Amino acid sequence: MRRERTNVKHPLWRKGVDESLLFHSIIPIPQWLYKKWGLPSKKEISVKVIFKNSRYEGTIKIAKVTDGKRNIPRLIFQSQDKLLVQLRHTFMSSYVRLLERKFSNASTKNIENKIPFAEFLDIEYNKQNKTVILQPYYCQKPNFPKVFEFLVGAPALNKHYDELNNKSEKEGIYFSDKWTPREELDYETVAKDAVYILVDTKRKLLYVGLSTRRELKKRLSDPHPTISKWNHYTFCLFPPEASKHLLTMEKFLIRSIASLLKNKGDKKTQDISSYVLTNKQFDKKNQL
Repeated sequence: MRRERTNVKHPLWRKGVDESLLFHSIIPIPQWLYKKWGLPSKKEISVKVIFKNSRYEGTIKIAKVTDGKRNIPRLIFQSQDKLLVQLRHTFMSSYVRLLERKFSNASTKNIENKIPFAEFLDIEYNKQNKTVILQPYYCQKPNFPKVFEFLVGAPALNKHYDELNNKSEKEGIYFSDKWTPREELDYETVAKDAVYILVDTKRKLLYVGLSTRRELKKRLSDPHPTISKWNHYTFCLFPPEASKHLLTMEKFLIRSIASLLKNKGDKKTQDISSYVLTNKQFDKKNQL
């Protein structure tokens, strides 16, 4: 049985992990807790958010809910991408169940009856330092940890979720949150319109590439002569509407990295690392 914490230093609220936390970077704050924490009734305040010894930026403010009638306090994370990645990896079971609910068009009640469990996050507020402290209290152990971990970091999966929620194309840029080992390429979900980076950590080589008309998995399976023994990859997935700009993005990324690393394109560099960029062609037009 999970024991109660004894290291609580500030007023605490134990919240069930839900969609607002794992997809919208928002924690609605109950009115009684808002008063308990001594927060101002109207003023918006900036706060520090601590989660697993890392610091992030956040804002606590009162905003109208979807019905446009009620005003409720909300904690909104400003460092959304980095903190969301950590929260999703911590509460993997809840995250994957939320995806299942959305993809199957099930209600929250039905999916929780079908897959019953609950995960909890302890939330403390240090009024003196204006700091919100997030502490995982209970995490459901995933049935298939490796599969769940892969799903949490799959940009194509998050892209599909946002499409179901009618997110705008401006929000449709998805970053892989890790360097994936080459041997896991076969498990890569379908992804096109991506700018990717390959790395050979043994020989300290780096390569920037582009995948548009083909799936990323097939593109990475092609030979890459200048970095044939790459062992990890990462990528950024773009919406179809941005496909005509991908070549420009790729060139910009190549030239930016070349300005920092040794390279094979005869570009002047700051030489900040022992790694070498293996791209051979640089766009020399329209240089400033």
